Amino acid sequence: PKKKTEAEKRKDNTARVWSAIDIARHGTLSSQNDPSSSKKASKPSRLSSSKDSTTVPPQSGFNTAWRAAQSTPNASTTTKTKSTNRTQDDFDNEEEVAGWKDEDVSARKGPATLHSRQQVQVIDEPKPQRRGKVTSEKSVSRDNLQTWAKIPYVKKILPTLLDYLGTEVNTTWELDHEGPDWFRDLLQSIIDDVCPEQEHQTSTSDILYKIARQSVYDWHRSFYLAAAKVINDEVKGMQKRKASLEDVQQWINTTSSANGAAWWGRPDSKQPTGMFLSPYMITTFSVHLKAIRGSISQEVDHPVCALKLSFAALRLVFKGYSHGKFSADRPFSKATTENRPQFWHQIITSVDRLVSKPQLINAFTNAALQHLTGDQSKSTRPAAGKQAQDSDDDDDSFRVWQESSPPPEE
Repeated sequence: PKKKTEAEKRKDNTARVWSAIDIARHGTLSSQNDPSSSKKASKPSRLSSSKDSTTVPPQSGFNTAWRAAQSTPNASTTTKTKSTNRTQDDFDNEEEVAGWKDEDVSARKGPATLHSRQQVQVIDEPKPQRRGKVTSEKSVSRDNLQTWAKIPYVKKILPTLLDYLGTEVNTTWELDHEGPDWFRDLLQSIIDDVCPEQEHQTSTSDILYKIARQSVYDWHRSFYLAAAKVINDEVKGMQKRKASLEDVQQWINTTSSANGAAWWGRPDSKQPTGMFLSPYMITTFSVHLKAIRGSISQEVDHPVCALKLSFAALRLVFKGYSHGKFSADRPFSKATTENRPQFWHQIITSVDRLVSKPQLINAFTNAALQHLTGDQSKSTRPAAGKQAQDSDDDDDSFRVWQESSPPPEE
C-alpha cells in the first residue's frame, strides 16, 4: 500500500480524536468524522444521552447547582483542544483519549462563536459540605421520644431489647443480620408487650426506632468504656506510687498473660482457678447486668453476646497498653473484632466452652451480680463466663481452661 504522508497521518489521528469525543457525547461514532465508519461498527458506550442531555459524572452525589449550570452558558468552563503530536499507539483506545475517560466529561451545545466539538464541560466533584448542627427534631436523644414512650422506653423497652440481644448467638454487631426487618420486628414485639394499649406501629422512620438503634450502638461501646476504666484506674494507681513506664508494661503483660489476673480469680503461673472471676471481667460484664434491669424477658439463655463483647473489649484495651502507655489505635468495632477471623474464633470458642459448664456459669453470674448490687442472694438467672487468650491477638495456641478440664483439641 502507498505510504501515507505526514499530513495524511495527522489527518487520520485528528479524525480518531473527534471520533472518541463523539462516543463520549452521543454513544455512537459520527460517520462524518470517521472515514472508516462504514466499514466497522462503533463500540457501545456506557454513556447514553439524547441530543440535548447532559451526563453527571458518577460518585459525585447530587449537585444542587447542576441544573442551573446546564441552563447557563457561562456557568461552565470551556477550553479549546490543544494540538499535540502523538504516535499511532496513543489513539488505539477510542474510549480513552488524552487522559479522559467517558465518565470524566460531559458535553453540551456551546455558543455559536465556538466550534461545537471544542465545547467540553468538566464537572468537578462537589467539595464535602460542612456538617451542620443536628437540630433537636432530628436528634436521636431520648428527649425526642413520643410522650407516652419516654418512661416505658427507659424502664422496660430498652432493658428488654438489650437483654434479648445479649443472648444472641448469631450476631454481635449487626442488627439486620436476618434481613432488613429483623430489628424492627424485634422492637415491635417488645413495644406490643410493654405498651399494648398504644397500638404503636414502628418503622425505620419512627423516632423510637432510630433511638433504639442508637441505644444498641451505645451498649456496644459501654463494654469498651468499662474495660478501659477498670484498667486505667489500676494504671493510675501504679503511677501515683511512682511506677515507671517499664513497670506498667510489665504489669500489663503479666496480668493479661494466659494464667494472669485478667482472666482468673486466683491466678497462678501453673494452675490458676476461678475462670473469669477476675475483677476485670466481672466489672466489664456488669455493665450489661446494669443495662438490663427492668427487662420483662422470660428467656433463660446465657448472655453469650454480652460475654463476647466483654472479653473482646478487655483484650483490645490490654493490647492498647502493651507498651506501658495506652494507644487508642484499635477502635472497638466489628472491624477490630468479628472481622478478624482468628481473633474472633478465639473469642467464641472460649465462650462456647464455658457456657457448657453450669458450675462455672453460675459462679461467674453470682460474682457479677454481687459486684453490681452487693447482694449475692439476688442471683436468679444463669449466665456465662468465658475463656481467655494471650495478649498477642494472633496466637491461636493460647487458651484458658479450668484445671479439671483437658486442654482443647486443636
